[in-house]
Amino acid sequence: MISTKRAVFGMLATCFFLLAEQLPAQPTPSDSSTRTAAVEHVRRQYQQFLSTAAPLYSGPQYVEYDQRLDRGQPFFLSAAFQQGSIRYDQILYENISFKFDQVQSRLVLTDASGTFKLSPSNEKIDEFTIAGHLFIKLEKTPNTPTLPGSGFYELLHTNSRFSILKKENKAIEEELRNWGGGAFRNIVSSVNYYLKEGNAYQPIGKKKQLLAYTKDKKTEIRQFIRKNKPDFSKDTDNALISVLTYYQSLTN
Repeated sequence: MISTKRAVFGMLATCFFLLAEQLPAQPTPSDSSTRTAAVEHVRRQYQQFLSTAAPLYSGPQYVEYDQRLDRGQPFFLSAAFQQGSIRYDQILYENISFKFDQVQSRLVLTDASGTFKLSPSNEKIDEFTIAGHLFIKLEKTPNTPTLPGSGFYELLHTNSRFSILKKENKAIEEELRNWGGGAFRNIVSSVNYYLKEGNAYQPIGKKKQLLAYTKDKKTEIRQFIRKNKPDFSKDTDNALISVLTYYQSLTN
């Protein structure tokens, strides 16, 4: 049986073959414009095909939360569907509308009719971009013993020396009510940051961890922090990026 992936690329090749037969062998400027428009049309048709192709949309049905959440929501940034891309089974699907459930660590899509929600297999997801944020899948193996755990990590910054990673975990916490019995069900979140050098990972989210890592340029880093006043409490992402980017410039 021909694999779905081979069938997809076979369809694309056929489209371009038929397109080539219909266009002149020696195009005029007008023909070139027509060819460009036709190629773009085929590209859009191909992307539309990928957007509803079987591999990405063959996961199990996504199960909604069976009880009301009193505070917070389980999704990345928003409970609304957002635009992004997913690299699934080595194929890049662009302009996809989906959500990232950070409690279950699963992506949530709808079928072509918009009736059912489903989750593609995490095993086949290499990376995804949602609302401009890039997430990569990391696997804890004997070669990466310092990786805190397998899962999706947001890649905040990368250069020739290191990468800055962010891991946000959400969970449902129950809080007993003072009256009437039962419990409040709230979403709680924890965020950790890691620095990746080669196959080694280390926590970097706290200011003292950052200063320990940059201790060979301690004076310069302290001066940089005093001058630029990065906000480690309210804007940790950009604070880490700015300080570590400056540190890398000192060590090149």
